[in-house]
Amino acid sequence: MDMSEDNNYLLLSCMDSKIRLFDRQSGEIISLYENEHVVKRYKAAVKFNKDNIHIVSSSESNNAVVYNIGTVFLVLIGIEETKV
Repeated sequence: MDMSEDNNYLLLSCMDSKIRLFDRQSGEIISLYENEHVVKRYKAAVKFNKDNIHIVSSSESNNAVVYNIGTVFLVLIGIEETKV
């Protein structure tokens, strides 16, 4: 769960593998982010970036997932793993 810098929006990572963006004043869902964000067994972290332009989330698929808030499009998925 995360709150926007201006406290107007609430971001929730839900156990149905969806991220919901709520307007705090009306309580309505503004955007729904899904497909790459996998959450079925464990709580996943979700945060606004500093400028409130992107959402960054962890996923049970061992990836970091980044969505653009305005377009609801997936921006990035995955973390390149390097072996030492």
